[in-house]
Amino acid sequence: MKSMKSSVMLVFLLMAYPLLMTAANKGGKFQIEIYGGFTTLNPEDLNLVPEADRMIQEFLYDDYHQYLENRGDIRSWSKEMEGDYGKISQARPLGFRLKYYWKPSIAFSIGFKYLSKEQDSSLSYQYARDFYRYQRVDKREYSLYTVSARASALLVGIHLVKKLNSFIDIEGYLGGGPLFARCSYASQWRSEWWEQRTGYSLLLFEEEAMLEQKGSGTGVAVDGGIRLNIHISRNLGLFVAGGYAYQSVGKISGPGKERRGDYTAEWEGNWGIKRDRLQTEWGTLEVEYPTNYWQEGTEDGSRKVRDFKLGLSGFQLRAGIFFRF
Repeated sequence: MKSMKSSVMLVFLLMAYPLLMTAANKGGKFQIEIYGGFTTLNPEDLNLVPEADRMIQEFLYDDYHQYLENRGDIRSWSKEMEGDYGKISQARPLGFRLKYYWKPSIAFSIGFKYLSKEQDSSLSYQYARDFYRYQRVDKREYSLYTVSARASALLVGIHLVKKLNSFIDIEGYLGGGPLFARCSYASQWRSEWWEQRTGYSLLLFEEEAMLEQKGSGTGVAVDGGIRLNIHISRNLGLFVAGGYAYQSVGKISGPGKERRGDYTAEWEGNWGIKRDRLQTEWGTLEVEYPTNYWQEGTEDGSRKVRDFKLGLSGFQLRAGIFFRF
């Protein structure tokens, strides 16, 4: 994906280069900018996926094994875990902008920005409980565990420029436009239950499973900040910028798929936040997580807490190059 974006920008520059050089020699009011950078992200609703999976694991395994030990049903238990349930916390946006200087201190622009983050996690765990005469071992290994978000925005903006000297000026900018976003969650794992006695091990249960949910929607992007422009020559320069981007999509919908052994299901639906209540003899867990699966004829509808929101807002730093023509 990154190589494709870079290739598109390179082709654009190569095609435009002769025209830009001709216009640059004459001087002009137009400016092309290309930039990259870093942005913080916290898509809270989407990040509920790894948080809910972690809570469920700890409730069904850690709490359960401690309950058995406290009751004296087992001598002891142990846990081995590699990796963690990763959350999305940052991304690296790329973009370009065409700017028109109406006056030396005022410019208008139209541009395109793209950001993408795929949080892959390497994850496995094993629980062993000692029943005095034998051990039970539960294993799960994820061959795939990923949470991802992608978004592109078409932005129209206004820029106010103040010249500090012949080489440097400072600029404030504000822009906005439509946001087109996608998000997904996918996991694939293998579970095994073993009984281990002196001299042999017996496989009691094994299962391979996968779960995938995707969604897309349209929202709003507002982008603002300040930047420092450094003029290298009459037509060429560099800039650094800092600011905040509000980027939010209020409605996400898409397909889903689940497979457990011989069971397979596919569906399509709107994303929402569902609350599950797990009640056992060792305690109760209430957990909220995003899903686009709502089973008709059940109480699924009443378990919906609210609509899902894909929030991709965050503080951002950028650096880029501009060419005036």
